Amino acid sequence: MIGKNFIEIGAAELALGMSTGAHTLDGGFSPETTAVNLTAVPGVMYPPANPVDISWTFSSLGDAIAFCPTNVTLLNGFALTVNGYILKIDSTPSFPSVSAQLTGTYTTGTSDIVNFIDKIYATSTTDVARMDTNLTNGDYDWWSLTLGKGVLTSGTRHPMVVFQDLLWVGDNNKLHNIVDSGTGNASVLTLSIHNEITALGVDPSSGKMLIAATQGSNYSNTLSSGNRVFLYDGTSATYTREYAVDGMVTGFRSVGGITYVFYGGNKIGYWNGSGITFLRKLKNVTLSGADIPYKHHVTNIDNTLYIVDGKQVLAFGEVLPGRKVWYYCYFNNVNSNKLGLLCPIGSKLLGLGFATSKFYTLDTTSVATGEALTFTSNFYKFPRPVYIRSARIEYDGSVPNNDANRSFTYKTQTNTSFQALASITNSTGASIYENADIIGFADDKVTALQLQYSMSITVVGVRRILVYYDVAE
Repeated sequence: MIGKNFIEIGAAELALGMSTGAHTLDGGFSPETTAVNLTAVPGVMYPPANPVDISWTFSSLGDAIAFCPTNVTLLNGFALTVNGYILKIDSTPSFPSVSAQLTGTYTTGTSDIVNFIDKIYATSTTDVARMDTNLTNGDYDWWSLTLGKGVLTSGTRHPMVVFQDLLWVGDNNKLHNIVDSGTGNASVLTLSIHNEITALGVDPSSGKMLIAATQGSNYSNTLSSGNRVFLYDGTSATYTREYAVDGMVTGFRSVGGITYVFYGGNKIGYWNGSGITFLRKLKNVTLSGADIPYKHHVTNIDNTLYIVDGKQVLAFGEVLPGRKVWYYCYFNNVNSNKLGLLCPIGSKLLGLGFATSKFYTLDTTSVATGEALTFTSNFYKFPRPVYIRSARIEYDGSVPNNDANRSFTYKTQTNTSFQALASITNSTGASIYENADIIGFADDKVTALQLQYSMSITVVGVRRILVYYDVAE
């Protein structure tokens, strides 16, 4: 029996991206969804591609925690590991060579890596190391001993940024710069002693450097303290402007002329010229220094922003032209560990680093392969009680005979878990393009309904899901 009324989850809902919560109406589906590919075929939901493991070449070198792009021919960039090794990422992509170990302590959120002019620079807890781009001639205490500038302050972050053809290094309340491979200047800018620099960036609207600072060490963002963002022109003896902000800033990322700001431990916003405009919270991030969105937990490919959110990667980009939406584009099914590094490595590939010594690539454009996917709808609320009669799923391709790699379940206002429906295993003896007349809904009066569709192994897109119902009274 097909109901008189219907709910449709299709192209319009997918184009809205992910809602803030299952009970809100600001998106087309629930953030309980594991991961989807919405951009390969706009208007159709596919699973993310299978990630490719390229981590074997540095399995004993420690987790990759930082990445920098490069202009060296046929290379995509360099990765820094927690054990002080630097690896080159070639155009394959693979890791063809590795440096000798750099002495020092390298920590997520504290350490940074930048390819500046013809050298690679990496910050440890107390120094700036330097290395040639062919990964020879490493100098772990280049700043403190070779240049004689003294050690960096231990226990504080040491972010770097290239600005006005100089490499700038944050060091507690001081900002140093590196002019070229042989010279540098200490304490070019000194903030008041209670400020500790946490992140550096460049504001494309003003052309000035952004310096984020918090009042006292707060690595895991567990303390309540004053937080500031300073604008600096790179030449003056002091900063240009000072702004109070609503949380400790841990990273900046400019995409399409907009500078996104990561602050408060789990918040995402954008720089509006005089402060931070809030956009969204990360749902899986705890107040732990290794979790929160520091510089190397964030990247972009073209105009899509990607952020580590625990085991998931949160994307913010255009499914259709003109409007950016949120959705999870990856979920770590390899192991139980949270992601520790995101980076772009050419050909629309997203680099994924995580424990233990794992590095995978994700093709953000491919639907040739597919990870396991669990799609969860928003909760649909009815003004009057209804009877749910049946459902239908339409596919963007054929489901082979005897395929049993998909399931469809539901939840109502009285359920605490999802309930089974009739099997959607294809047992027709031929390929199918839809599951019609899905039954098994309880003959109960319903005022709220949530749907969940899961797939594994079989890669087939979903064009739309239809649910038919009648008003009960």
